Amino acid sequence: MLFVYQLQPTKMTKKYLDEIAYQITGSCIEVHKFLGEGMHKATYLNCLIHEFNQREVGFDIDIPVPIVFKGLEIANAEKIDFIVDNNILLNVMVSDAITPRDEMKMMTLLRIMEIPRGVLINFNSRRIFKEGQKIIDHPLFFTLPDE
Repeated sequence: MLFVYQLQPTKMTKKYLDEIAYQITGSCIEVHKFLGEGMHKATYLNCLIHEFNQREVGFDIDIPVPIVFKGLEIANAEKIDFIVDNNILLNVMVSDAITPRDEMKMMTLLRIMEIPRGVLINFNSRRIFKEGQKIIDHPLFFTLPDE
């Protein structure tokens, strides 16, 4: 059985989401420092789960995203790797680069799920912080209080 650490609800602000995004990026950098590039996605996911638990970051994993189009519900149409602290979507990638298509897909998922922020992490990059991460903010993010 997998342990998923859950946090208590917190008032959502831009500053709070920035802090959670910082924890996500730091966790990914820690995993990447140990594993480097070239591993399977599942390896990074399992190490990231362990790192989140060590840091007591709340998350859910492998979240199905149902799509409803004009009354037609498509269950499990998409999946997201993590929802962190119920406020940030995290998709883990192992590809050549984060593409505009990846960014557009994340923005669509944020809109459908009404989540203010998304993070894309590409573990197949030399440096996570410089080229292996992309933070995507839904317009909902900009309606939040600063602090």
